[in-house]
Amino acid sequence: AEKASVTHFLDFLFLISLAMIWAICPMDSLAIVGQWVQSRLREFLFERPYSRNLEAEADKVGLELAAKACVDVRASAIFWKQMELVDDLTGQACIPEWISTHPSHGNRAEHLDRLIPKAIKLRESCNCPELPCVDPRLVFEMSMKDLLQNHRDAENKVTTGAVNPLQVDDRVAITTAAGGD
Repeated sequence: AEKASVTHFLDFLFLISLAMIWAICPMDSLAIVGQWVQSRLREFLFERPYSRNLEAEADKVGLELAAKACVDVRASAIFWKQMELVDDLTGQACIPEWISTHPSHGNRAEHLDRLIPKAIKLRESCNCPELPCVDPRLVFEMSMKDLLQNHRDAENKVTTGAVNPLQVDDRVAITTAAGGD
């Protein structure tokens, strides 16, 4: 309802501006261009940020549900860190967040990390069993350091000529760090 009221108000403002432009220069092509500009502005200024806010809210609700289900909520951000790592290692172009309808993987991971203390308190209030001693985020970070070091070592061997480039396996296995006891 909030989005609809804002959208209707903006449509009204854009309609007034288009009417003024059309009164000065009554050309159909100008009206078409004006309508296109209006739709792009609305999309980039209101719809995409609103969609990103909805995604952040969904992440928060999902984390709360996971806490109530006695899941180890500390592992929540690992998925998004893995997605970011896959994009980095595969050379995926990073789309600027202002263009995207979703938050970036890194921002989602940071957002979830900020919410974890509250989620742990919620989890404790539900009389869940204690969390494992090993934090899955720490396990993930250590695994990534090892993975990146191995990757750098392999690249160094290729650049120094110690290994034929065709012998280097460029596949990277990403494992889930679901910390156990």
